[in-house]
Amino acid sequence: MRAPTEVYVGNFKLDEAGEAIGQLSIAGSGSELVLNTTFSVDMESIPHEIHGRSIKGEAISCIGCIPRGQTNTIRGDDSSYTSSTVFPHYVVIGREFLDQSVADIDSVSFTTDELGALVGDRLAFGWMFPKPEDLKTLIGESREEVFEGAQVAYFNGKTTIAELETELGLISIFNSPSGGSGTAHGVGIKNAVRISVHMGEPVTLDEAATRILVILRFLTVLSGRHQTAHQFSARRASQDEFSLPDTVHVCMARASSAEKLPTSLRFDLPLDAATRTEEFCSVMSSWIARDPKRIAARVQHANGIEYGNLYTTNRLVAAANMFDLLPKEDCPQPPELPASLLAAANQARLIFRDLPVSPQRDSMLQAISRLGSSTLTSKVKHRGEILLSSLEPFFPELLQVLRLAVKCRNYFVHGPSGDLDYQQVYPFLPFFTEALEFTFSVSELIECGWDVERWSTAGHTMSHSFTEFRASYRERLKELIATGLIKAT
Repeated sequence: MRAPTEVYVGNFKLDEAGEAIGQLSIAGSGSELVLNTTFSVDMESIPHEIHGRSIKGEAISCIGCIPRGQTNTIRGDDSSYTSSTVFPHYVVIGREFLDQSVADIDSVSFTTDELGALVGDRLAFGWMFPKPEDLKTLIGESREEVFEGAQVAYFNGKTTIAELETELGLISIFNSPSGGSGTAHGVGIKNAVRISVHMGEPVTLDEAATRILVILRFLTVLSGRHQTAHQFSARRASQDEFSLPDTVHVCMARASSAEKLPTSLRFDLPLDAATRTEEFCSVMSSWIARDPKRIAARVQHANGIEYGNLYTTNRLVAAANMFDLLPKEDCPQPPELPASLLAAANQARLIFRDLPVSPQRDSMLQAISRLGSSTLTSKVKHRGEILLSSLEPFFPELLQVLRLAVKCRNYFVHGPSGDLDYQQVYPFLPFFTEALEFTFSVSELIECGWDVERWSTAGHTMSHSFTEFRASYRERLKELIATGLIKAT
């Protein structure tokens, strides 16, 4: 267990069982609440929602508690002590307890470790060396003397970087600069870029967290890196505007990317909230509006990105399966079957339906029901064609690469069949995985209004997964063609 970032000690209520002295340690997935009592505690009856008051007076709401273990100590005077450990999925620290079943959260605010680099304005801060007379004008009568060699650090950015109305509520991306009056050791300006969501109507804690996850998945696509928020601030509709927001710790939030953020990433991002705000807001709003029908595929995609530069057969299979999870409007029109084939399928369905139930009989019925539906290969091809409509010069033979990627997926799902030589394709599994993930995310951004033409003609480094794939594509394709697995056209 990692070292806890925060520790709280106080009294916690265990429903009708009584009160316990507890110590809450917040440490991500290693968070735990240890409850000490002089009476026995039935772990199966421990409430999923435990409230307590810290010795400093904070109201602590532990939400989604599950038991982890228990120890009992018996002393010589026949007294006994029970120590029960639970894991909370959420910990809410505030002035009042939070009821997870009540729709009371009016707005949330959060940041990530990399948010400033992704959507912040790198020109908002600067350093200058003013002339003495200019400095005197700036500081007025606060100092009698000004000197040569003066230095000024400044913030000159927009408070609100971007703001957009979405299905989730009003989303604002904003700067929060702060600083002090300075000491003999120096002075500086710090800034945190944050995102807030003002709900149209109050929502529950679970719904608020779900809306944050939608935004985090968008930021994951934008950055090509896993994005997470370990905590967020929440304001309640039942509290007045002068009340401090609650702090919500998300104990099951996954760790941030372990790889160091490339300093040049900002120049490779497909969208820029600070300099191309209108495009950013339009694409993000459209992407969020499309989320409900595509959530399963997008979660799969985000999970793949979390692997970073680690490629496995499971990641390849998941990357291909994303396309099977897309809604019908994202897929090609199914082929029109001849009447003779439909008649034969109906006869076969009747024959197999009357047979005794078995895995083989059910498999045949499922196969018959899929006749006329778009295949995985056709779905991947369709999404690839959307990408190639704007980027074909950069990705020759992409459809052949995608078709071979799906064949590899079928090999791992259904076993060896046909002429696929696993030993021959094995070195290209990372290439196939990247091709599928790139096609999935880029085709969707294009449909959301991304100016891919501008991206295709701009200069780039290789600090983003999009630009890295583009830069390495032709060389890897050349190696693939050399094996004879695909043919140059």
